[in-house]
Amino acid sequence: MISKIDICSTATFGNASQSMDDFRKFNYFFGANGSGKTTISKILADESQFPNCRVTWKNNLELEARVYNRDFVDRNFTPQNKLKGVFTLGRQETDLNVFQQIFKKCNQISHYNMMMGISPEQVANMEAERENGQTENAHSR
Repeated sequence: MISKIDICSTATFGNASQSMDDFRKFNYFFGANGSGKTTISKILADESQFPNCRVTWKNNLELEARVYNRDFVDRNFTPQNKLKGVFTLGRQETDLNVFQQIFKKCNQISHYNMMMGISPEQVANMEAERENGQTENAHSR
């Protein structure tokens, strides 16, 4: 559990060290815009990025701090640029690896289609015809 946070010379916090203590198992920070909520959350997420700040842990037992701020949302809920319509929830490497493999295969298929002289429009038309054919076959049964 966190016992104290010292912040100095960071974002909205001045050169004089400011301390917070009396923390509980779960802590919520709220306040007006520009009051330092995001700065505190970033310090908790990665103290090493803030050399003028210190997080002190009760009994020197550092625990995983779970910080749900804008950085968390950007990392975990932002659409992937290369795969339209696909986004990940979480940061599991396996998901990213699968998406990278799918993207690579899509690029290979596009490359083979170009080599065979088939345009993306023709591929889309063939897909539509195939889907229509399956639909018609399903209705005729």
